[in-house]
Amino acid sequence: MKSIYLNRKQAAHYVTEMWGVPCSYKWLAKLVVVGGGPRHWKWGRAVRYRADALDAWVFGRMTGPFASSSEAHLHLRSFSYLKSSQGLPFEEA
Repeated sequence: MKSIYLNRKQAAHYVTEMWGVPCSYKWLAKLVVVGGGPRHWKWGRAVRYRADALDAWVFGRMTGPFASSSEAHLHLRSFSYLKSSQGLPFEEA
């Protein structure tokens, strides 16, 4: 039986292979401590991730599509979680 939970190295590999986004297991370890990472589950000291949580995390960090680089700059300057109805990025809906 294959587990639906991935360890940290498997999760980093999954993000890199599925999304083409550079991701290391050390970075995921840091995000567990400082926040901002994908949802994870703990069993004692072991941290586990699910593929659907990794997909949601990567997709949530993406912006675009943009026709030019100037559009991306305008998006970053004008967007505010506090002004939008989306709430803060770490809150669950």
